[in-house]
Amino acid sequence: MSYKHITINEHYCIVEYLKLGLILSKITKELNRNKSSISREIKINNLNGKYNIHVSQDTYEIRRNKYKPYGKMLMLC
Repeated sequence: MSYKHITINEHYCIVEYLKLGLILSKITKELNRNKSSISREIKINNLNGKYNIHVSQDTYEIRRNKYKPYGKMLMLC
C-alpha cells in the first residue's frame, strides 16, 4: 500500500464534515481513508481545539520544505 498525502480538497471536506457534526468513522468512509490517518490529521492540525485548514496547510509546507532535498551537486572535473 502506498502512502499519499491528504489533498487540499480533503482538508476542506474534513472541515465541513466536522461542522456538520459527523463522527470520525463517517468522515473516514466519505473520504475513503484510514481512521487513524484522519484522526491524526485532526489532532495535529488544530488551533484552540478546532481543526483548522490554514494551520494544516502551513505546517505541511513547513515540514515539506524542511526535508526537501536540495539539487544535485555537480562534480567539476
